[in-house]
Amino acid sequence: MSTNALVITGIGMASSLGPAIGACAAARAGVTRTAPLDLVVGGPDTEVPLPVTGHPCPWVEGFTGVGRLVALLNLAIEDLVGGTSLPPGQLPLLLEAPPVEERPGLQEQLDEEWEKVPGDLEGRLGEGLSLTQGSSGRGWALQVTQRGHAGGLALLSAAQELLRSGRHEACVIGGVDSLMDLLTQEWLYATRQLKHPNHPVGLMPGEGAAVVLIERAAHARKRGARVLAEVGPVSLQDEEYSFSDEGVIPHGRALASAIRDVVRAPPLRARNVSVILHDLNGQVVRAMEWGNTLIHLAGELEMLRETRRWMPAASFGDVGSASGAFSLCMATQAFARGYAQGTEVLLCNSSESGLRSAAILAEPRD
Repeated sequence: MSTNALVITGIGMASSLGPAIGACAAARAGVTRTAPLDLVVGGPDTEVPLPVTGHPCPWVEGFTGVGRLVALLNLAIEDLVGGTSLPPGQLPLLLEAPPVEERPGLQEQLDEEWEKVPGDLEGRLGEGLSLTQGSSGRGWALQVTQRGHAGGLALLSAAQELLRSGRHEACVIGGVDSLMDLLTQEWLYATRQLKHPNHPVGLMPGEGAAVVLIERAAHARKRGARVLAEVGPVSLQDEEYSFSDEGVIPHGRALASAIRDVVRAPPLRARNVSVILHDLNGQVVRAMEWGNTLIHLAGELEMLRETRRWMPAASFGDVGSASGAFSLCMATQAFARGYAQGTEVLLCNSSESGLRSAAILAEPRD
């Protein structure tokens, strides 16, 4: 393994299925833990209200707003710390958070909170993290972006740039989001994005946080850390449309371009993509984009036809800005436990606003 290689040496999650190792095992077994949510709607054949079903994380029940996001993030970090030894000193924490401008329900809730305590989302998350993590003696250099589903893999690209610059030997990237508050669910219902008894093709709300420890391979080897996966190429593309555009035709060219870039890049070892992890969530527009993406790639990448496909949303619901980090954890755990059945996993995500991302994770080399 090249000393310039970047590797993953730890993962942590907070999800409806629990911490990372157990959650990934449960997802692999097809286990889900759904529950009725606060929003109720009329059934298709009756006026009796029926609850919407989602994937809440029971360990943060009672928290709302930014406090809920901080609680989720704290659980994921504690899971990471409990499963691996972190390098000493302050680590950069690159975090994908909910895109407030695209989430009217969240914006209203934050506006109410900020009337009492002014501040932006990054500042509030940083304050909450300092309070919950302060007793551990570890500091985090928090950097927050808000780019949606594809943002987690974009942070993988940012981590590559940060570590290869020599400014740091290790960093943590992750994502946190929650679709559990009533205002967000009402917005999803009003915009026909939500799965409910009258609309069976929408998303099921989820929530969670996931974090991944990334290091330079030489640094990991020097401190004796177990390498779980190797980071391969990452590609980011911008689409000309948004999923929310009226009459949108999701042709999938940007997503196809991102996938083409990473699959055609020089392989870390013999090219053998055994799994595709993508963020299909039950929405028709995402399914249409994925279908069109496969059409664009059909004549070029024959291996994608028979490749197994894992959809985190089937196990955890739609976890929004945490989608990329959830995929990274699931792929890493597949290598760690030996059930990837190949040397590479392809990850790809699509944001509401147009960002498309793809990446390769590889089985660690000796």
